[in-house]
Amino acid sequence: MAIKKLNNKLKLQSMKKIVLSAVAALSIGYAAQAQDRYVDEVFTTVDYTFGTVYGQNYHFLPFHDSPITPGAPGPIPPLGYTPTIGNMTMDVYQPGGDTETDRPLVLVIHSGNFLPRYINRSATGDKGDSSVVELANRFAKRGYVTATPRYRLGWNPNGATLVDRTRSLLTAVYRSIHDIQTCVRFFKANAATYKIDPTKIILVGVGAGGYVTNAYATLDKQEETALDKFQDDMGNSVIDTAVWGGVNGMGGSLNVYNHAGFSNDVSTVVNLGGALGDISWLEAGDVPMIGFHCWKDVFAPYDSGTVIVPTTGEPVVDVHGTRQAIKKAVALGNNADLVAANFTDPISLRAYSLNVKAQYEGLYEFRTPTTPAGLEEGSPWDWWDSTTVVATGTLLGIPSSGVGSNGSPNNLHLSGLLTNPNMSATKGRLYIDTIMKFAAPRIAIVNGLFDGSISDIQKESSQLSVYPNPISANFSVTVLNQNIQSVKVIDLNGRTVQFYNNLNSGNVTLERGDIAAGTYILDVNTTNGRFTRKVIFK
Repeated sequence: MAIKKLNNKLKLQSMKKIVLSAVAALSIGYAAQAQDRYVDEVFTTVDYTFGTVYGQNYHFLPFHDSPITPGAPGPIPPLGYTPTIGNMTMDVYQPGGDTETDRPLVLVIHSGNFLPRYINRSATGDKGDSSVVELANRFAKRGYVTATPRYRLGWNPNGATLVDRTRSLLTAVYRSIHDIQTCVRFFKANAATYKIDPTKIILVGVGAGGYVTNAYATLDKQEETALDKFQDDMGNSVIDTAVWGGVNGMGGSLNVYNHAGFSNDVSTVVNLGGALGDISWLEAGDVPMIGFHCWKDVFAPYDSGTVIVPTTGEPVVDVHGTRQAIKKAVALGNNADLVAANFTDPISLRAYSLNVKAQYEGLYEFRTPTTPAGLEEGSPWDWWDSTTVVATGTLLGIPSSGVGSNGSPNNLHLSGLLTNPNMSATKGRLYIDTIMKFAAPRIAIVNGLFDGSISDIQKESSQLSVYPNPISANFSVTVLNQNIQSVKVIDLNGRTVQFYNNLNSGNVTLERGDIAAGTYILDVNTTNGRFTRKVIFK
């Protein structure tokens, strides 16, 4: 009954939501008459706690809360510094004014190639990344307790051999899994304090964080770290359990086990642009998986392929991408509740048009265009402040001009634009609109967050149309059953380039004026709500 009511809600909302689709993101603007916790944003404020300590462990680089004194720059390989025990921290987001005492928990795990932000030759890679903060706020406003943990970083992308690179990268991933396990156990140990339900913990990984979430959910046997591709020249696993401990986080001479007595179990994992270390890890009974991926991501394969070091272009290890992982999760029955839900909203239908539901329920594919540099977008939900990125990179000794060994600009901002052109807060949030609208109802279903009290929504069509689109001269905007108050034309940098006010009509014809050719967002305010639509001016 609860799933049927949810389907009705999504179907009815789909008549009120406008799908913004070119070859990139779908986003939705709508005027909803009722909202439901965990699916919609029902809170307007969020309470923050920054720098909460969730555990302690050995650090290997003088970054990200590390107790290691930077001193003279050391080599990137983790053991270039003396391992030192220090705190691991996170930021916590809670819905403002919430009175619930048994709330699900979401951990949003940041990206960064398992190296510190900027050192990784990237504009992103920390819990303060714009997309991570945005996702955390979006979940908190839906009623979740949300946390953004830092995890320990450090490996050697400049290793002389494939084995060297594989060993150091897999070790970094392994440590990050232990850190997220520590964070999960921390919240279970403090469930009453944070008013969470310890049986409903969702991991959401962005980029490299997606590798962590996928591995967290599937790497549960030590022998799975000893597959042929994870072995050194002597036939031994590149993961030394005597040093790093077992897959459950226990043991190891350079590993501290925190919060004993609590399990590492989680209920759902969501991956944005990461991959799975090996498809054999995924077995029947693993938790449901939801995944988002750009179809030609150059760094993390969408189907199967080799991880490439962004800083050097060197290969590291073969992995299986989001499409393959979701396909197997469906085949094994792990996503059975999602398959049974029969979503009929526009975003789901768009997903199914690219990957048939019966085989790929839980997968959302972004069809991003080739960039001016001839590359493909991989994380279009990311954005950053270019001035801060370049200035901080300079302080860390990263040149602001010239090119690196892989041919990319040393300027971190320009390098990021190679695979994320037109980067802006507006663009990133549009992608996150899609991510939330696809993921939120699915997370709610598999975690049993509907109790049969889903609101009935009036069957009133509130559909926006723009004609023509692409636009060459004047154009018309129509919204059924309500009046348009104003229309803004916003460029992909978030700037308003045209504003039409005092319209007061359900159908208006607008002059193009001096709007330059390009892609824009049409922001339409009506008597009942706000709609957005991506438009192209010729």
